[in-house]
Parts: sequence; C-alpha cells; structure tokens
Amino acid sequence: MANLSIPAVSVGQFNQIVEQQIREENYRPIIGLGKGGIGKSESLGDLAKRLGIGYIDLRLLLYTETDLKGIPYPSVDHKKTVWLTNDILPQFDAEHPENSRDPERGILVLDEVTSASKSVRTAAYQLLQERKLNDYVLPEKWLVVCIGNGEDDGGEYNGIEPNFANRCSVYEVVAKFDEWKTWAVAHGVNPMVIAYLNTNNQDFHNFNPDSDTDLVFASPRSWKAVSDILNMNEFNPENEVLLARMEANVGSGPVVAFKTFMEYKNQMLNTDAILAGDFPEVDNIPNEVLYITLTNLSSKMAEIFERCQKKGGFDDVALHQVGNAVRWVLDPDRPKEFSAMAVNDLIRSNKDAFTSLLGSQQFKNICPELSNFACTNRNIYR
Repeated sequence: MANLSIPAVSVGQFNQIVEQQIREENYRPIIGLGKGGIGKSESLGDLAKRLGIGYIDLRLLLYTETDLKGIPYPSVDHKKTVWLTNDILPQFDAEHPENSRDPERGILVLDEVTSASKSVRTAAYQLLQERKLNDYVLPEKWLVVCIGNGEDDGGEYNGIEPNFANRCSVYEVVAKFDEWKTWAVAHGVNPMVIAYLNTNNQDFHNFNPDSDTDLVFASPRSWKAVSDILNMNEFNPENEVLLARMEANVGSGPVVAFKTFMEYKNQMLNTDAILAGDFPEVDNIPNEVLYITLTNLSSKMAEIFERCQKKGGFDDVALHQVGNAVRWVLDPDRPKEFSAMAVNDLIRSNKDAFTSLLGSQQFKNICPELSNFACTNRNIYR
C-alpha cells in the first residue's frame, strides 16, 4: 500500500487480531485498510456470529456528522444544550441489561472510513478517542473496528488523518486465495468456481488501480456472486443471458477463460471409483481435469465426514474411502504441487474430522501414505 508503513495481514489474520483483542478485553480501536471485495466486513460479521456477540456495521458514507453526534436542542430550563442521539450506535445499559437492545459485548464496524467526509471522520474520532459522542457513551465491552480502502485500492479515497490513525492499531488487509478457499468451501461456493480459481489464481482479484476503464473486476466478493448464479442455474456456454450475468460481476476476460475451463468438465474422473479404490487409468491428465476431479472428490469427502459425525464415528467403509481419496491425490504420477495443494483441499472438507484421522492407528494402517506425507510436509498441518 503506497506510502503507508503498516503491517500487512490476511483477512483471516485480521479476524484473529480482532478476536484476540476481544478475548483480552483490549478495546484499543483497530483500522483495516485493503482492496474492495476481499471480505473484510463480511468476515467480521461471521466472527461476531461465531463468538455470539453483537455486531453493528455503519457505512459511514450513508451518514452525516449530525447522524453520528445527534441533534442539539435546549434543555428544559434553557440553560444548556441536550443532545438527542441517533439509535444507530450500540445500546447496552450495564445497570439494566434486561432492557438493553444490544448484547454486553460486540463489534462496531465503521466501514468506508477512508471514503467518508472529513467532518464525519471527525465525529468518529471522538468515538475512538473518548468512547463517546456528546451524551452518548459506547458500551465498555464493544470494540470499534474501522475498515476502508487504501489510496491505490479503488473507490473514493478521502484519506485518513494521522491523529485519527494514531488512536488505533492499523493494518493493511490483503486477500489470500488459500484462506478464501477455506471460507468458500464452508459457505457453499460453487465447486466449479473453486476449481477454476485453483488453476487461474490471477483471476482471484484482478483490480487494476491504473485503469480508468475497468469498471468491473474480479474479486472474492464478485466470485461469490457468480457462484450464487451457478448454484441456481446449470452452466451453458450458449446461454448469453447467463454469461452476461457472470460478466457483469467479474468482467469479460475471466468469463471467457471460465468457458474454456468448463469444457473439461465432461472429462472429470469417476470419483465414486476413486473412493472405492479403483483408480481410473488415464495418461497425461490435464491440470484442469485434475482440479475439477479434486473439487468433486472434496465435496464427496465432506459428505462422508458429515455422515460419520452424525453416526458418532468412522466405520470401516468410510476409513477406506478416505484412505483411497488420499492415495489418489498422493499418487507419484501426480504433480508434486498438485498433491500438496490437494491434501489441503481434502482437509478443508472437514478439518477437525480429517486431522483426527492422523492420530488413528487404524487409519494409519489403511493409509500410511498420509502419515508419510505429513512428516515430510509439516507446513500443511500448521
């Protein structure tokens, strides 16, 4: 990020920082600056839901200084000004928690902080510095997180004052594909979108800050939109309306490449046969076919794990199916980079269930290849 000497963290790491401060009861405000569409605000909402705490997201561009500070009016004796505060900020009364609108703990997100006007940021500054706005007092256990775009990240950029930033811990937030893929699997992103991006990382987020004409660009947010379309409609390369809807979200280049990628779908290997240990004998498998097969295999693995968890454990059939899937991706004929990435993808199908197998002697006997791979690739299991 140009001219800003701040640490760069991934979206997941940014979430960890927010979570750590909440658990430490450290309520020093946080600022996260990064490109649009990488999931900064959405991931914070997911974090609040997981922690079971409150969450309020204020898009500062939609508010004025008066909205935040409230409306002044004279007191009954006309000797002072009283502020009628807006109802948009967290409301928790420690003396009467039963009458509170919001929980005791929470995350208050001030979104688009670098796009808001200076007067709105000035109002927010008091909230950061004093944890109050005129007569309003921010609940003690609410953490303020400001997010926005950097100067070269696209969107309207009105800057951020050093005194504002100095009241906060400031980070640059960047998107990492492997991290997003974990989120995507858990949130039902279309498998073909994931498979495509496995082989076309350059289309994961292709915003060009130097272009004045690229109105539409690919990002994690826009690929989720494409996924929503494909989850409801069968892909048809002749369906001009479907292609137009996809292009409206990620641009023409990625859609053209996606069409070419989808031509390999019919060559996908039989994943049921792989799970049964009957590996298809195919020479010179294109990378596209490998990744499409892997995505389908990971989806079936997730179903196996879910079924076993409901039953309370792995039966012999499931153990052999998982072992066969692992053996297929670790086949010496596979490219090494594919095998390393594929094991990660299989783990993503259910991390807790999969990693528990590493300590199972029964599974080690069925699939010694995984233990051997884990020993020589410890970074996979960090």
